[in-house]
Amino acid sequence: MTPDTPPSPHAPPPPPPLTRADIMVVGAVLGLVACLVSLIWFRTGLPGEAVGIISTIAGIFGACLRDAFQFEFGSSRGSREKDNVIGNLAARNEGGAP
Repeated sequence: MTPDTPPSPHAPPPPPPLTRADIMVVGAVLGLVACLVSLIWFRTGLPGEAVGIISTIAGIFGACLRDAFQFEFGSSRGSREKDNVIGNLAARNEGGAP
């Protein structure tokens, strides 16, 4: 395929650019992995207080991931879709018809 050739209609669409949500999820995964790796790597040299703090931070990152999944697949997604439907209906009714 040359640069002047149009893309095939059967070609998959290009991936969308990273959004804020994608960056948030990647950051939460990296933070969670970093906490778990540090707990495993330094397990013999860390005092109990440090283990507790790192475990708490890992729990926060885990909660961020849970919230992201709940938003994407839970009731917040349904609310977003409902808002889109209501917005579309309102846009159609702006012509003056009740």
